[in-house]
Amino acid sequence: MIERQRYPHLELVLGLHGEGFDQRSLEAALEGLDHPVTAVRVDADQPLGGVLNATVEASGGALLAKMDDDDSYGDEHIWDLVLAHEFSRAELVAKASEYVYLSHSDKTVRLKGRQGERYIDKRSVSGGVLMISRHDLDYAGGWRRLPRQVDLALAEDVLQANGRIYWTHGSGYARIRHGGQHTWKMDDSFFLHRAAAVRDGLDLEFAGVRPTSPELDPGSASTENESAGS
Repeated sequence: MIERQRYPHLELVLGLHGEGFDQRSLEAALEGLDHPVTAVRVDADQPLGGVLNATVEASGGALLAKMDDDDSYGDEHIWDLVLAHEFSRAELVAKASEYVYLSHSDKTVRLKGRQGERYIDKRSVSGGVLMISRHDLDYAGGWRRLPRQVDLALAEDVLQANGRIYWTHGSGYARIRHGGQHTWKMDDSFFLHRAAAVRDGLDLEFAGVRPTSPELDPGSASTENESAGS
């Protein structure tokens, strides 16, 4: 999934939070990946913010993008964020996160009011689709050592440091919701009541995630020397 990203300069940093990551399985999953890979193991008693700071420290690039391991990304996802970062000159860039798949209801939802290509003045970003430069992350104080909502905390810190937040379009990303197994606890009705359109099943093509190569299955991605959280 990382391999099909079209942005040419990628570094994958995996934040392995806690126990249960088998080394053989990890090596098998990464076999054949052309991009540099670093796996960072972090003790289970560390908060999510601590995990992300550890991955940033292990990375080498100027731009950092956080990716979630259970979401789905189109093959131009990193290009989308890099171009939005260049165009907007905003300190923090994110996709509008319009599309959500609700596994319990088995529906793909497009949310109202998530129009992209605009600056926003609120702490509203989705952690799986954000990009920030290493310099701007340092200026904002890094990731707060919180167990959850680290993305909202970062957005708040950027705004408090007189930075700007820019939403680019939401196409090419589908947030996957598995019931209550998330740091942001919301049931399916929260999304369904805010739906502009609903499709049955996991409709990745609806969300713009369909890869350009038909033989490739939809999946996840990485970034220009990115830091990816667990």
